[in-house]
Amino acid sequence: IFEKDYLLIPINEDLHWNLAIVCFPGSLKTKRKKKSDRKPEVLLFDSLYSRNNGKEICGLLRSYLSREYKTKMKSPLRVTKNTLRSTAMKVPKQKNSSDCGLFLLN
Repeated sequence: IFEKDYLLIPINEDLHWNLAIVCFPGSLKTKRKKKSDRKPEVLLFDSLYSRNNGKEICGLLRSYLSREYKTKMKSPLRVTKNTLRSTAMKVPKQKNSSDCGLFLLN
C-alpha cells in the first residue's frame, strides 16, 4: 500500500457511509526535502459531518499504517498528526438519513 498514490477507504459506521482517502502514503517513509514534494494527508468526505468522528477515523488510519509498515517492512514507522494530517472536505450535505450512499458516489 505504500507504493500507491491514493488509498480509497469506504467506511460504514452505524449504517452511514463516508469516505477517507489517504494521499501519498509512501511519503510517510521518506523525509521531504522540497516543499513541492507530495505530502501525505487524509481527506475525509462525510455528507452528515455532524457525527464528529473524523478524529477517530484518522487515529485508526494512522495506527493501521504504522502497524502495516512494521509488518511489511520489518521496520518501525511512527505515524502521527504531524506526519499525516487530516482535512474534512466540504461536500454537499444530505437532507435525510438514507442518501449517504449516493453522496459517497458523488
